[in-house]
Amino acid sequence: LVYEALFTLTVDQDEPKAMEYLETGKKVNPDESSLLFAEINHYLKVGKLDVLIGKLKAAIAKEPENVSVYTTLGNVYDQLNQRERASGNIAEADKYFDLAFDYYGQALAKNPNTFDAIYSQGALYYNKAAGMVDKLNELSNDYTPAGNKKYKALKDEMDGYFTKALPYFIKA
Repeated sequence: LVYEALFTLTVDQDEPKAMEYLETGKKVNPDESSLLFAEINHYLKVGKLDVLIGKLKAAIAKEPENVSVYTTLGNVYDQLNQRERASGNIAEADKYFDLAFDYYGQALAKNPNTFDAIYSQGALYYNKAAGMVDKLNELSNDYTPAGNKKYKALKDEMDGYFTKALPYFIKA
């Protein structure tokens, strides 16, 4: 608790010193989960998503029945999914989408009534569909047969994702 307190009191003023406290605490008591969770909360706060993946997987290994760790990792993958999708890296976004969906599913395997996991699975589909609106609006200005065909195909795909989202939202 002393190392966790030192970390918490120091992290906003002197992050490197705070990390030293955390590492010392881990060496003194390597089985103490609170130090890992303090570190995870810090990385969540500062948005270091790539670092969080390893930390959250370590937390799952330490506390495999802790549903919130699975949903948090799902959320990290969802944020990476959204970041890549916004950058136009669809293949990478889809990889993160699948990982997010999987970790939400693992949370539900532990507790089938976990609201955050159920809602988040629906939100994955909803956000994927919503991300297609700009492209759909762009295609709506092309009245050629090829343009109409592209518009219809994209609209059908978007509607499919909205349809997939709905049961999760209803259940949540």
